[in-house]
Formats: sequence, structure tokens, C-alpha cells
Amino acid sequence: MILCLETSAAICSVALTDQGHLISLKESKSPNDHASMILKHVDACLGEAGTQLDQLEAIAISQGPGSFTGLRVGVSAAKGLCFALDLPMIAISTLAALASQTIRKYGDCGYVIPMIEARKNEVYGAIYRPDMQLELNEQVIALYPNWHLKHLNADKKVVICGPGSQKYTEINQDESLKTNPNFPSAYNLIDLAFEKHIKKDYCVAKSFSPNYIKSPHITQPRKVL
Repeated sequence: MILCLETSAAICSVALTDQGHLISLKESKSPNDHASMILKHVDACLGEAGTQLDQLEAIAISQGPGSFTGLRVGVSAAKGLCFALDLPMIAISTLAALASQTIRKYGDCGYVIPMIEARKNEVYGAIYRPDMQLELNEQVIALYPNWHLKHLNADKKVVICGPGSQKYTEINQDESLKTNPNFPSAYNLIDLAFEKHIKKDYCVAKSFSPNYIKSPHITQPRKVL
């Protein structure tokens, strides 16, 4: 069994899976409560399934990009479980998970562009082909109308997905674009986590850190006069 944790955005989500199948899913939408909710969701998933911690085979974590605070909460919880239970850690790109879910939903799309809101008119994004190979690596994207046409064959169907997709469609008038405004969820990690588990494609928990792409935006306090 694999326990999947997702805290990169507004939803704190935990999924218990077995052989790539969902057993239990618990979610809450309160970004400021991820730290207090994540282990409660873990306990709830295990309790609902009648499963003990020692039956787990691996911990999968959404590695970002996304909320800096949320990612730290999820990674800290995943590391704690891995160290306490001596389990391997599986890291899944948040953008890849969004793309994978969208490809399963649409099937015949030529390209999938997952987007997660960053700052101002920027998103974290990438471009995936239907075989989940990257056409454009994960990066910060400064949005402008028809940005996707600069990188893609206009004849192929394009699906924009993820919580940042609305930001792009607001400035873009291309009616041929499909959108799937899905949110990061532990459910989206299941297939990719199982594939990595079979291949024993694990990360080193001790040295692992989230993929922020961009350094945190920290403002300096004003001087007291």
C-alpha cells in the first residue's frame, strides 16, 4: 500500500492506495490548516480502510511547484513517516500529476499544459505530450495572449489544466482551447506513484526538498522610525 500526500495548493489531501487503486481519500480546503490536518487525514484514511501503519510500502509526496508553505508541510510529514516507518519516499511533480489526470480524462489531446498560479501574471507550467513526455520543461511562465502558439503545433488539440488555467483563459480568446481547471489532489498521484514504486524509483528522503522553481517571496519589515 502507498500513502499519497498532496499539500501544494489550497486542498490538503491524503489518499491510501493499493496496487494503483484508491482505498480511501480524505481532503480539506483550508490552506492555513494543512499542518494541523494532514496527519488527521492520514489517521482517517488508515482507520477507514482498517489498515495499520506497518502495512504501508511507501510514501508518495507531491513535490511542487506550488505554495511554499504548503509544500514544506507535506514534505515534512512525508519525511517524518518515512523515517519513523523506514519506508521509501516517492516524489511526484505536481504539474505532472495534473497533466496525467487530464490525459486520462480527455485521451485524444495533442498537448496538455498544466498551470499553477504563481505571482502577478505568472504561472508555474510545463507542456506534456500524451505519453507524458515533456515538450517544455517546468518553469515560470509570464502569460500573454496565445503564449501556447509560440511553442506548439497549432493543428493539435491543446488542453490547459490546473488551478492556473483560468488566469490564462482570461487573457486568451482562443475558443479552440480546452480547459480542465482541476486542482492538485492526492488522487492524481496514484497512477504515477504506483509506476515509480514498481520501478523502485525512489528519492532520498534525508536530502529531499520541494521543487519551488522560484525562491520564496519574502518581504522585509519596514524600519521603525
